[in-house]
Amino acid sequence: PLCLKRLRLRNDGSRRRRLAVTFYAEWTLGEHRENTQMHIVTQWDSQARAIFAYNRYQPDSADRVFYAALTPPAHSSSADRLEFLGRNGGMADPAALRRGWLSGRTGTRLDPCAALQIKLELEPGETREVTFMLGQAASVKQARELIGKYSQDAAVEGALKRTRLWWDRALQA
Repeated sequence: PLCLKRLRLRNDGSRRRRLAVTFYAEWTLGEHRENTQMHIVTQWDSQARAIFAYNRYQPDSADRVFYAALTPPAHSSSADRLEFLGRNGGMADPAALRRGWLSGRTGTRLDPCAALQIKLELEPGETREVTFMLGQAASVKQARELIGKYSQDAAVEGALKRTRLWWDRALQA
């Protein structure tokens, strides 16, 4: 399974805009985050430019690789929820967005998440797209292949077209 989200940004203004776009997801990899977080291991995969996560203690997915990636690739990342949200922080005002960067922290014994950030500049009239990927694969190799495939605009557009067709058929029944 793979979840794709596409964000289209357009600068309708008369001057250059500098933006930071951030993707955030909390890893559960089991029934309840509170019960699984101590077993989740995260790592940055420099080849795929993605955060990978594993939970070897979850019987249904012990051999699976979970991943989060951006296209264009992220400039910074973190798999530490505490770092992203801040002490006593929340989604309304994450500490990492005030800092403007993510440390790259991954590993064990974290409250795991996937936070990926990209910095963009848009000239007047320019349009840019960012694709967010969240998925799972049978192996690191397959995860890298899927990330590579869906880093291409044509593959994302094809997936969106297939999804629209599926919903059209489902809703016409």
